[in-house]
Amino acid sequence: MSEGKKQTNDNYKFIIGILMIVIGVFFMFIQSDVIGWHNFWSLLIILLGLTFFTGYFVDRNNYGLLMPGAILTIVGFLFLFLSWTDWSLMRYFWPTFIIAPGIGFFLMYLAKDKPNKLYIPGIILSVVGLAFFLQFWELFAYWPYLLIGIGAYLILNFAAKKVAENEEKKRI
Repeated sequence: MSEGKKQTNDNYKFIIGILMIVIGVFFMFIQSDVIGWHNFWSLLIILLGLTFFTGYFVDRNNYGLLMPGAILTIVGFLFLFLSWTDWSLMRYFWPTFIIAPGIGFFLMYLAKDKPNKLYIPGIILSVVGLAFFLQFWELFAYWPYLLIGIGAYLILNFAAKKVAENEEKKRI
């Protein structure tokens, strides 16, 4: 067996060992009523997401595992939070389902060595999700003024640069 394959097998054994310990501690908490069975299913979703992340850390070439890892872990934590609180809060937190894949795209963008454009769908999904989150805040009513202010700043900055360029040309 080549040294590279032996190292990979050792990595998998190490990761499987960690997962077995985590699963054992998890079931120990359930049996001792530290974690109730009503939270069990959301913790399984989180554990599955963390397993995808673990798969990526075992073999960094499998950066595609980051997408399901991000989605399952984030959504699992959302479900865990909602099971501990009031499920009616879902009306405020549903944009998480849009943001989770956006974060997955960002993680894939950061993990890939070669230049890529995976950040573009990450930005789009994150901005759309955040816009939906902001609709629940009172400050959201003022976002058009923020856009107008940013636009005015950009135009004034552009105009100031043009004036400076024209004055520089006159000096020459």
